[in-house]
Formats: sequence, C-alpha cells, structure tokens
Amino acid sequence: RLHQNVRVLCRVVRELPGIDLTRVCVYGDSQGGGVGLATCALNPDLVSRAAILYPFLSDFRSVWEDGADEVAYEGIRYYSRWFDADGSRADEWLGRLGYIDTLSFAHRVRCDVLFGTGLADTVCPPKTQFAVYNALTCEKSHILYPDFGHEEIPAFDDEVLRFFWREA
Repeated sequence: RLHQNVRVLCRVVRELPGIDLTRVCVYGDSQGGGVGLATCALNPDLVSRAAILYPFLSDFRSVWEDGADEVAYEGIRYYSRWFDADGSRADEWLGRLGYIDTLSFAHRVRCDVLFGTGLADTVCPPKTQFAVYNALTCEKSHILYPDFGHEEIPAFDDEVLRFFWREA
C-alpha cells in the first residue's frame, strides 16, 4: 500500500499550482531511501533527481545468506526460524519480499542519483547498498563515508544541496 500511496501523492504533485515539474527531487535515508528509489522507479516521468543515503529494505537475500538479519532486518531471522526452520521455502518467501526489495526497483530508476554509504553501517550492510547502487542504470555517483554508520552524515547533506541546486 505504501507504494500505491506514493503513486497517488505523485499524481497530486503533478496537479499542484506553482510546482516546476522539471525539477522534482526525491531525498530519503534508510527506509526513506528505499521508498525514495521506489518512487523514482514508479514515476520516471516526474522525478529529475534523487539523493539516497543507506537505503533500507535492500537485497533481502544477501542479508539472510550473510547472517546480517539483525537490528533492522531481524524480522527475516524471526520468520525463517518460526516458519521455515530448514530453509526449504526460502526462495518462496524471499521471492515475495522482492515486491518491496529496493534492489527490485533500482534498474527502473531513470533520474540522476546521488548515493551515500557509511561503510561502518551495521543496520543496512554496505554490501546491500552496493547491490542497489550497482543495479542502477541511470546517471549516478556514489560517495563513501568510511567512518560513518547508520547515522546523520552532515557532509552528505551538503552534497545533497549542491546536487539538487545544480543546473540540469
């Protein structure tokens, strides 16, 4: 439903007076980053630029296979232990999660993307973020922050402002 609501919101944005529809930008970090990329993928004719910082809900299979299903992804561990203890149905339930996996949307993004990753992120593992970034086929740039985890990155905020105000 969240993705449906985003589509409705984008229809509303198209009708608002005073909106320059050539300069609609999306920003999101963590879950907002995942939803932001889905917004871009589902509205390629509207969004011109997106700034994404450590997107959550990305590459569920990698999270599960690497045992990184803690903190934000602990629901994967819970589900697999209680409902698929032997892992025999993993393809089935991971396939279902593909409908909300940011990685599934990345190849559909057409706008320019500024992507940020804190390499010390233990909430959204950098490997999952790189999977999403590498799946983007649009114009993109990736800024790495070795000493930052899943937290505010002031230097990225500065880059976002420059990116959004840059001439097309």
